[in-house]
Amino acid sequence: MKTSSQPRRGSFGLLALCAALSVLLSTVVVNLGSTPAQAQQPQSSFTVEGGGWGHGLGMSQFGAYGRAAAGHTSTEILQAYYQGVEVESRAVTNNVRVHLSTSSNTTLSFGSTAKIKLDGKLIAEAGKEQNIAVSRLASRWAITVGGVDICVPQPVADGQEPLPNPCIGNQLRFVVKDLVDQHLSTSSHSYRHGRLELTPTSSGATTFYVVLGQLKMDEYLYGLAEMPSSWAAEALKAQAIAGRSYAEGRILARRADSNWNRPFDLFATTQDQAFTGNSKELGAFSENWVGAVDATNKIIATYNGTVIDALYGSSTGGHSENSEYVFTNKVPYLRGAPDEFDSYQNPLASWTRTYSADELTRWLSAGVGTIENVNISGNIGVSGRVNKATVNIKGTEGSTTMTGDRFRILVNAGLQSEGRWSRDDQILSTNFKLVGPDDRAPLGELSKVQGRVGKVRVAGWALDQDTNAAIRVQVSIDGKRVKTRQAKRNTAGLDARYGVGNNHGFRINVKATPGTHEVCVTAVGNVKGGPTTGLGCKTVTVKTKTDDDPKPDPSGDIPVGELEIVRVASVSDPAIRVAGWALDPTSNDSINVAFDIDRQEAARSTARFERDDLDSYGRGSAHGFDVTLPTTTGKHQVCVRAISANGEVAVIIGCQDITVG
Repeated sequence: MKTSSQPRRGSFGLLALCAALSVLLSTVVVNLGSTPAQAQQPQSSFTVEGGGWGHGLGMSQFGAYGRAAAGHTSTEILQAYYQGVEVESRAVTNNVRVHLSTSSNTTLSFGSTAKIKLDGKLIAEAGKEQNIAVSRLASRWAITVGGVDICVPQPVADGQEPLPNPCIGNQLRFVVKDLVDQHLSTSSHSYRHGRLELTPTSSGATTFYVVLGQLKMDEYLYGLAEMPSSWAAEALKAQAIAGRSYAEGRILARRADSNWNRPFDLFATTQDQAFTGNSKELGAFSENWVGAVDATNKIIATYNGTVIDALYGSSTGGHSENSEYVFTNKVPYLRGAPDEFDSYQNPLASWTRTYSADELTRWLSAGVGTIENVNISGNIGVSGRVNKATVNIKGTEGSTTMTGDRFRILVNAGLQSEGRWSRDDQILSTNFKLVGPDDRAPLGELSKVQGRVGKVRVAGWALDQDTNAAIRVQVSIDGKRVKTRQAKRNTAGLDARYGVGNNHGFRINVKATPGTHEVCVTAVGNVKGGPTTGLGCKTVTVKTKTDDDPKPDPSGDIPVGELEIVRVASVSDPAIRVAGWALDPTSNDSINVAFDIDRQEAARSTARFERDDLDSYGRGSAHGFDVTLPTTTGKHQVCVRAISANGEVAVIIGCQDITVG
């Protein structure tokens, strides 16, 4: 079961949660007060620090992406997340039925003539792109085609028995030739495979199921919007096999269940898997995803000869969980394990949320007055998840407890009731802990470490959520601290995320001798002797004057940028990772970039990723790009062109030769 659309989610997806929380001891008690327990004072705010997005069982999609980038095959990826499974080819179901919506009315149209059949009998035809409005009455259908009611009984001669209403019946089916768009208003998607079927939810009901039936398994997978199609090929193959295995397992189980009486096998939402039809199959980089499905045709994951329940999620936060901790049953192939690859290009690898005492009091409805203190104790999962742990809540009028799972559900429901649906507000997983103001370590990001002529430049941001004041950043070279400066540059977006102002960026130049050095940066909290946070280390080469490259000057009216990374992303399914930045000096908008391989355009994308080191140019920070391009083995020249905001000027910002294989 999938709980996100991002990368999805997705679709996706489906959307980069503290890298794995340590496996906690049998009891974790976090005092949210800033004074000793015996003199504990009520707190005005409470902070949740967490990692990952989803239930934490089975495959991490970001982890699969990271493993693919490290050269792992799809089989190796799957066997890392589903312990002891086999990846094999076998026959699978090829009449998949997907629930698209439940409604009392809908409008359909088709890319060619559509035959309208009721319980197998032809009752009308609709022309190409002609709207068909359908609703359900207690005992019959109401159908208009192009505004004409087709359910009016036909006239008969005097003395003859009147004909029954032609729309009395059970299941409506719309028959068109394959690979023709089928549009459906209640799902906001279109489909090019299968047949649309409408069936009342029960006898006498005025609601009906809308189902896409007669789908081959791979046709279903073509529309599965669970992983970005631009990701590395082996990650996409792993996703295709996991998606096929999950679907096959659910179909077999439901068809064998005497209590399952619905006319479909799978939901088109994350209740099962996110299915969006043409939006996925014909979307950006769709050929990569369709190719991954085709390349893994009939391949599924099995355990002791039985197809597995291939649960997966966006991100585990660095450690997956045991199945029995999240659900009930102990499943031998769904065991918790560390995952160092989960943080790869993952914006949700770690996250922090802060809520006021008044907010928690409203949302938890705990009946203890105004909430003063909260802590967690008891049954912690092997990953650090708190699904079954005890959240202890103390208020002005008493105390109560609830599970960590319940705490997350109530907080998220409270946020949604107040219109705060953004994942930047929600608690994204049960992989979290509660910390008080005195316990919080500083946050930050090291966005650039660059060797220049006779010096090293580091850039990024660092803040302490307990204060609006700038905090210190320490730079070390080869293990020796060489400079300490305040992080006080303006960095757009920080105040919106953390509520402590935007002046927390840093850009520091440190003298260094020519050669290779390890550079590390540490953020120091606002409390003397309090926690610090390592923002990262990187090995760089300090240049001499002869090999120094001038930095692009973002002035004038033509695009500028840098091609920073050209690397082999995969050898088994050849692909290249290309990253850098590009901007138009005349516009704050993210601009398009074109990627040429051997002087032929291979793809286009938008330079839209956040890059805090670009803020000083005065055009915002959303100008980074990072894509994976499929290619062939051998030597290639990769060039990147930045395209102006008005689309009239294209400038090559860099080229690099690379050998794949």
